[in-house]
Amino acid sequence: MDNRKTHIALTIALLNRQGGVNLTALLFEETVLLQVFGQKRLFYGYFIVAGSMFALFVSMGARNGLGVFINPMETDGIWQNRTAIAAVIGLGTLVNALTQPFFGNLYDRYGGRAVISGSLLLLGVSTITLAFTQSIGPEFTVNVSILGGLLGQFELNNSLVYMFFIYSVLMSMASSGVSLVTVHAMLSKWYLRNRAKALSIATAGTSAGGLLLTPFSASLILWANWRFAWVALGIFVLLLALPLAYIILRDSPDEVGENPDGDADEVTGDTQVARPTAVVDRKTPLQTEVWKDSLKSSPFWQLSSAYFVCGITTIIISAHFVPFAIDLGISSGIAAMAFGLSQGLNVVGVIVAGMLADKYSRKNVLGTIYFVRFLAYVMLVLPGFARMFWDN
Repeated sequence: MDNRKTHIALTIALLNRQGGVNLTALLFEETVLLQVFGQKRLFYGYFIVAGSMFALFVSMGARNGLGVFINPMETDGIWQNRTAIAAVIGLGTLVNALTQPFFGNLYDRYGGRAVISGSLLLLGVSTITLAFTQSIGPEFTVNVSILGGLLGQFELNNSLVYMFFIYSVLMSMASSGVSLVTVHAMLSKWYLRNRAKALSIATAGTSAGGLLLTPFSASLILWANWRFAWVALGIFVLLLALPLAYIILRDSPDEVGENPDGDADEVTGDTQVARPTAVVDRKTPLQTEVWKDSLKSSPFWQLSSAYFVCGITTIIISAHFVPFAIDLGISSGIAAMAFGLSQGLNVVGVIVAGMLADKYSRKNVLGTIYFVRFLAYVMLVLPGFARMFWDN
């Protein structure tokens, strides 16, 4: 309390000197002054949500924006058919999935700030490196068939090997480090009562990346070329996203002297006691202390199956929506804007879903979302359905 009074007195003295207004009498109005000068600062968890959202915005926007690069890179002979690029994306998705536990382990050891910052560094470097995709070393060509040609075949050459290494391995690994795994683990320490809302806002960054970075990349390709666009995205990651993540992100409220959800400390006599951890209203009868025990629970496998389908359907849209629209006769710029619009609507949907999940059964909310996605896919693949709206 003495430090606050000293701060208030010095502030009043400065105001008296600069403004000529006698405010000394207000020193005795301790209640009023403490409300003005001693009020609790803004909860730092808000900055954690913003920083996490921006990290996901950059990570997903850079990696999932490959769709606008497919046609111009195909024109330059980087790959001969869509089966080749599908193989690159498929391997990248597999690498991304397999490395999630690895980055989860790194998070447990070194914290989210270190893992996310290091992953953004790798993401920026690999994104820039994609601009140099070309034939390197002795030329070679190998015919590759997927499941005996059932899922197509393509010619494996130097350029494609380069894409496999840079995009499918390095870039996909970097995206694992800046993913929902690390972000949600970090936010779970900052929020208890409002956890679903905080997670949904941060997760909206994944769609915001498609909303803004995909049309931005398409504009750069039209203005310059696809190589310039990759370099610009990489520089954006290294010079903006990486410094912000390192400066803003913190692994837990303890690092800045705060409590989850911004709860104040309770004062007992001359001692400050941290308010007890908030208790989530919903019971968790299947909560486990050892992570291996979760493998024995049915919800784990139900959610894993649901996320498996979610991942496949999301990657298909991210990679092939723009080329699909171009094949229908729509310009690349309009196709990129349409994809960005869909991601923008997804931002709203994610936030609304998070708010609903705090009030209603989360499994029912998730089930409704998947049903709507199913209907959207059915309408998209119906012959002439997508083109019908464009022609009208």
